[in-house]
Amino acid sequence: MAAQQGNFIASNTAQEVVSKIEILTLAERIFIIGVLLRLLLSNNLLDQFMPYVSAGGFFGAKVHPGTFLITFAFLLSRQKVFHNLDFGPLRRWSWVLLVTLFYAALVIILRFGLSSTAYLIDTYIAALFAGLFLARSGLGVARHTFYLVVGMVLLNSLIAIFERIFLIHILPDPDFQFGFFRSYAIFGHPLLNAVITGLVGLFVLANRSVGRWSVLYFLSALVAILAFGARAALVFFIAAGLFSEITRLIRRIGHKQAILMDLVSVPVIILTTFAVATVFLFQTTFGERFLAMSDLTDSSTAARAYVFSIYESLSSQNFWFGISPAYKRELIDQNPFFSIIENFWVDMSLSFGMFLFAIFSVVFLIYLSTVARSKYIYGLSTLAFFLVVTSTNNALSVKTPALLIFVCTLMAARRVAAGSPWQIRRS
Repeated sequence: MAAQQGNFIASNTAQEVVSKIEILTLAERIFIIGVLLRLLLSNNLLDQFMPYVSAGGFFGAKVHPGTFLITFAFLLSRQKVFHNLDFGPLRRWSWVLLVTLFYAALVIILRFGLSSTAYLIDTYIAALFAGLFLARSGLGVARHTFYLVVGMVLLNSLIAIFERIFLIHILPDPDFQFGFFRSYAIFGHPLLNAVITGLVGLFVLANRSVGRWSVLYFLSALVAILAFGARAALVFFIAAGLFSEITRLIRRIGHKQAILMDLVSVPVIILTTFAVATVFLFQTTFGERFLAMSDLTDSSTAARAYVFSIYESLSSQNFWFGISPAYKRELIDQNPFFSIIENFWVDMSLSFGMFLFAIFSVVFLIYLSTVARSKYIYGLSTLAFFLVVTSTNNALSVKTPALLIFVCTLMAARRVAAGSPWQIRRS
């Protein structure tokens, strides 16, 4: 099965590729442009043209143009859902999550106004519409979407490496405050960069999505995450990558498909990883920052460790029913451990209130599992990385394309793999 699942995007011959190319509909073209804009126009870059993240402006300016296009493409599409694919649970839980988000937005609007709801549209609803669109779209748009995401992440990684080598930023500096140089590349904030780069890099490795180049793609993502200076993402990226390769080897042995190269390469990779990591930790200044995480002397690590202290200032009513953005900001300013909440579960529980947040959390986790669970692709390592890393930053509690890219990557891959006879088949 692993041999069949390798190189699922690459065709057997050039003639097969040509024969499978489909003419994209208007909705499909709009959708691809929308995804491209979400990747190209980072929050701070877009904010230079309209009040996207800064204060002021009308509500429409708070929603990303790419989100408008993705939503319009979804509404414009008239194709039926492909009932022969394993997308039934995804459709059901997408609508359950959508209803949950609409209810949460309504509660927040009635209590605190519109200012705290735009991120729900950009971060969550855009991803939901994208997943539903890909589930019922043609193979052509799924293939183009996958290539677009993989290609853009590779380009972003190469730019990040270039920036780190020459200590320059190619786009206007968004004025992020760091005590050392970190690459921003195209996607903007280093932690968001690490989330997107890591999840796509892991999926490509686990699924061998670009054939023989998959390991090299993974390594480019690894170096890029180093350039972003994202310590937690780097640790979990390496751990998830090793886990993916070990389970892949075990699977191949179980199916009696393993070759001598498989039996030799995986142990060599593991030993090499530990050797390089040891030198990296004890012989580089960046390694010193990792060692500082162990005793919480590092301010960034301490902020994450003490993030739950913010609940100590809440009344019972605020704990269960949520607080306004202004009051949240006041609590953060008063807290001695952090200046921003680097845990989206905590951040959203403060906005939603624990009652509503508990419902959202259960539905959201089930939805993510329906996106990653498939008999056609390997998505569990990607899901694990996504959940762990986003739980250590605010990529899902502010306006970002992190969830959108997660959904597009896995859903486009599933649509192509399950719906085309020249792609991988169920083993």
